[in-house]
Amino acid sequence: MKILIIAYYYPPYRGVGAIRPAYWHQRLMLDGFDSYVITATKQEVKEKKIIYVEPISRKRALIKDQGTNWSAPLIQFFKHFDVSFDFVLFTGGPFMHFSVASMFRRQYPSTKIILDFRDPFAQNPRFKNSWLKIRVKRFYEKRFIKNADEIVTVNRYCASLIDVNPDKCTIIDNGFDERIVYTSKKYKGPLIDDGKINFVYAGNFAQGYGDPTIFINAISRFSDRMKFHHLGNESHNFSSIYKTAIKHGMKSYAEAISIMKVCDVGLIFTSGLPYESTTKVFDYMACNLDILIISDLGNTKGALHKITEAYPKVTWIENDLNSLVDYLRARKNRDIISLPTDIHQFSRDAGYKKLLKLIE
Repeated sequence: MKILIIAYYYPPYRGVGAIRPAYWHQRLMLDGFDSYVITATKQEVKEKKIIYVEPISRKRALIKDQGTNWSAPLIQFFKHFDVSFDFVLFTGGPFMHFSVASMFRRQYPSTKIILDFRDPFAQNPRFKNSWLKIRVKRFYEKRFIKNADEIVTVNRYCASLIDVNPDKCTIIDNGFDERIVYTSKKYKGPLIDDGKINFVYAGNFAQGYGDPTIFINAISRFSDRMKFHHLGNESHNFSSIYKTAIKHGMKSYAEAISIMKVCDVGLIFTSGLPYESTTKVFDYMACNLDILIISDLGNTKGALHKITEAYPKVTWIENDLNSLVDYLRARKNRDIISLPTDIHQFSRDAGYKKLLKLIE
């Protein structure tokens, strides 16, 4: 069976958007499928089945989506590329290159098309879009979905924000990469202090929600017994946090996991909107960390609640200085509790098996 994955982001890009298509491609190859990838991420090492198609330079548009600048190069590329695939899987965001699915539908009607929405597109509550922009994006989203045989997304709350029939939608969350988590060694280095409680945040900080400076202000009061570690790109918008935080920088997934394994508490900053989930929650659970979810809206119900409801070491708290100080003041050293026996359900392997059911 011949499968094509079209992914704007792909390694060596280190963001979370590259991990999902890379895992699927690697597993498909190992399982004997003839899998190819087309990506907008320039490749450092050329591989026959990973093809780089360069996007055009950014231009002004109502919808600020990088896929807008990739659609035309993709169509041009496919004029000279054998597109006789059994399945074509588009993953986003960005999303506007999903428009290329119409070409496959017209020219190769027997090809099955899967659209993978890692986030909502038209109706993303995180973005303060005008009614006009939402209307335009919904117009495109409906056109994308019309050309698809299957829709994939990361949770049912995200699915509710996509204009799709539930019977046509499969939930495949991200999960932790069991190939690395189960085999990686614990970090050994000077940055971890075994005598203190080590908090860790893996990822980049977002603007507009989940302000980390409030937590930093709170933990700085307990610097004699607590440390905060940041794994990710330095944020110029929150540069003040690095007076207190230990900056590890952007790490490979394996390096990040090894550091997480010697920390005590994994942090999540969220707006509290129901559809929001994050890949790092699976990594924290796999590393047997306590999890502190700091929410702008307090203890709300949604995807993060659903994911963590069977995990015994989760605390929700409002992103408020007094609440965080009270939590940290009462915080003791981590109590080691055995992992749930079904932790593998949160792995990428579990999600990949759902993908196989769509293509086999």
